[in-house]
Amino acid sequence: MKASSLNIAELIQFSPGFVGIQGRRLLIHDLSSLSQFRRDLIESIGQNMARRILTRKGLFWGQADSAGMQRLFNWKDKNEWMMAAVELIEIMGMAKAEVTKLVLEEKTIEIEIQCTDSVEVEQHQIEFGISSNPVCWVMAGYLSGYASYCLGQDIYFSESQCQGTKASNCAFIGKNLSSWGNAINLELPFFFAEDIQKKVRQLTSRISEQQRELAKKYKLLKSVQKSSDSIGIETRSKAYRNVLDLAYRVASFDTTILITGETGAGKEVLARRIHEISNRSKYPFLAVNCSALPESLLENELFGHKAGAFTGARNKEIGLFEAAQQGTIFLDEIGDISLATQVKLLRFLQSKEIKPVGETKPQLLDVRIISATNLDLDMLVKEGRFRKDLLYRLRVLQITVPPLRERPDDILPLARHFLEKFQHKLKISSLRLSTDTVDLLLNYQWPGNVRELENAMEHAAILSTDGLITPESLPGAISGRTASFTSSQGQKSLKQIETEHICSILEQTAGNRAETARILKISESTLYRRLRSLNILEKNINRW
Repeated sequence: MKASSLNIAELIQFSPGFVGIQGRRLLIHDLSSLSQFRRDLIESIGQNMARRILTRKGLFWGQADSAGMQRLFNWKDKNEWMMAAVELIEIMGMAKAEVTKLVLEEKTIEIEIQCTDSVEVEQHQIEFGISSNPVCWVMAGYLSGYASYCLGQDIYFSESQCQGTKASNCAFIGKNLSSWGNAINLELPFFFAEDIQKKVRQLTSRISEQQRELAKKYKLLKSVQKSSDSIGIETRSKAYRNVLDLAYRVASFDTTILITGETGAGKEVLARRIHEISNRSKYPFLAVNCSALPESLLENELFGHKAGAFTGARNKEIGLFEAAQQGTIFLDEIGDISLATQVKLLRFLQSKEIKPVGETKPQLLDVRIISATNLDLDMLVKEGRFRKDLLYRLRVLQITVPPLRERPDDILPLARHFLEKFQHKLKISSLRLSTDTVDLLLNYQWPGNVRELENAMEHAAILSTDGLITPESLPGAISGRTASFTSSQGQKSLKQIETEHICSILEQTAGNRAETARILKISESTLYRRLRSLNILEKNINRW
C-alpha cells in the first residue's frame, strides 16, 4: 500500500448518529466554536498550559491515526506509512500538507513538512489576530504522535515558522531525540503525556472487535477524485505514464505503430487514445480481432468484395480498410494472420492500395494502421510464420504496454474507475472497497491484467452487500477461497466443471483461443476439439 492510494470515500463512514474513520468514531466540530474554546482555554489557564493541553490532544490523535493505518493496511515500507500522515491531514481538513524532506536512518531521523491553509491558524486569528509565535500546537502534537508510533521511537516536531505570524506557510521539523540534541529541551514539556501508548493499544484492540459490526452501517461520502489524466482514469505508475507520454509524442505522425503486451493489458484502449488525439480523430476508428476470424472471412472483412466474387456475393461489400478511409484501423492479434493475408497487408503498406476480393483494379486509400499482439513476432519470423518485411513495416514505432502486476500503483485507481462505471450500469449506489479488499487487490498478480480487474469488479459489484466490496464478493481466484463445485441441483459432473472452467478462461481472455490454450497449457487444436465436444462453440457462436 502507498500513501497516495488513500481514498476519503473508503476511510470516512457516515450513518445516522455515527461518523467514523474505519471504525473509530469521529466528531465534526464547528470552526467558530473551536476558536472560542481556544480563547477560553488561554484566558483561563494561560498560554503555556493551553498549548500543552492542545499539543497533547494532537499527540494522542496522531498516535491513534498511525495505529489505525497500521491496522488497516499493509504498507510498502515505513516511508509510505509515514507519508500517509500528510494524506490524513488533508482528508480531515486540518491543512494542505506536503513532505519536503524524509530521512529515516538508523540513528538519524529528519522530517520536514510544510502546510498551508491551517485550520489552527484560522482559529487563532479569529480570536487573537496576528500572533508573534507559531500557533499550530495540535498539528505539532499530531505529527509527533503519528511519527513516534510509526517509527517506534520518540519523534518530536517543532513549528519553525507559521502563517499565523504572517509567514508564507507553516513549516514543521521533526527529529528523534539524538538528532535534536538540546535544541528541543524547551519544547519537551508540551509533549508529556502519561502512558499514551497503552491507551492507543487499547483503542486499537477495541476498534478491531467492533469493525465487522460497524461496517454494516457505513455510508460513504462521494469519492473525492484526484486529478485525472488524459484517458479519463487516474494513472499513477511511472511505467504507464511513460507509455502515455510516448503515445502523445507519436500520435500526430501517420506512421504505423505496433502495440505489444499481454492479453487484457489495454492495447486497444491505448490505440483508441492515439487515434483520438491524432489528426484523424474526426474520422473512423475501426478495430478487428484477427484471431477471431478464419483466413477467408478475415480477408473479406478487411478488404471487402465485389458483387459476384464468390457464391452468394450478390452485392458489393466494402471492407474495413475502405470504411476507415482517412481514419485508423486497429488490427488486434496481428500475429495470428495467415501468410496469404500478410502479403495483401504488406501490399497496402507499400502502395496504400487494396484489391477487394474478386476485383482487378486497385483502390487507393488513406488509412493509418495500428496493430497489436501478445506474441513474440521476432520468434514467429524465425519460425517462418510471419514475414520479416511486414514486421518492419508494422513496427516503425513500438509501444509496449506493461502488465498490471508491473504497475501496482494503477490497480486501485482502475478498480475505483470500474466501480464507478458499474455503479451506474447496475444502479447500485455508493460502491466502494473495504480495506481488506484493497490489500487483496494490491497483492494479487492479475494474470488477466486490466480486463480481469474489470470483470472482477463487476462480479464483486453484483455480489456486494450495501455497495461494500468485501473479499467474499470477489472471485475465488483473487480472494483465495476454494471454488465450490456444488449447486442447487446437487454435485456437478466433471463435464460441467470442465465446461465452466474453459468458459471462464475464455471470458477472461475475451475469446482469444490462443491465449486461452496457453493458460490451460494445451494446444489450440486440443482446445478446439474440447470446445466442440462440450458444445461450447454451438452455444456461444456469437461470442467466441
